[in-house]
Amino acid sequence: MASTPLKSDRNNLSTQIPKEWPKAFELYSLSRSVVLSNLATVLALFALAIATGLITNLSEHKSLAQITLSTVASILGIWFEAALAFAVLQSAKQQKLKLNDALQRGGELFGRYFLLSLLVGLIAIVSLLLFIVPAFIILPRIILARYYLIDRDMGVIESIKASWEDSR
Repeated sequence: MASTPLKSDRNNLSTQIPKEWPKAFELYSLSRSVVLSNLATVLALFALAIATGLITNLSEHKSLAQITLSTVASILGIWFEAALAFAVLQSAKQQKLKLNDALQRGGELFGRYFLLSLLVGLIAIVSLLLFIVPAFIILPRIILARYYLIDRDMGVIESIKASWEDSR
């Protein structure tokens, strides 16, 4: 199930690097089949995530109802983002996925995904406050954390550490 080598296999790069790389059109046909495998599910989740983001950002926050709507939309947005990341991973594995299954898995991942989003956001803000250069060094190293959390069922800190380690 793991897509990258285990720590014990990291030293043996000859088993990780293909001897012959596919041609451009072979890659296109592969990527096309991956994208089409769950296109409807991914597009629906993407639309839901965008809609919740718009509701959150367009709300004026003047009344309790608007604040409540914005908060609910933000929570739903995180759920949809987790489901979308899961759907993308399933597409990469060429496994068919229904929208309900993606939403269910997003709900199961919600707590850890929410904490990971908070922590990655905090790291991003701190690295930007320490000037721009650290952000260009730190953010690319932790960008894969959400996929480790989902694909490898890791914890929040563990997924950030794995992303950091594997992007060296």
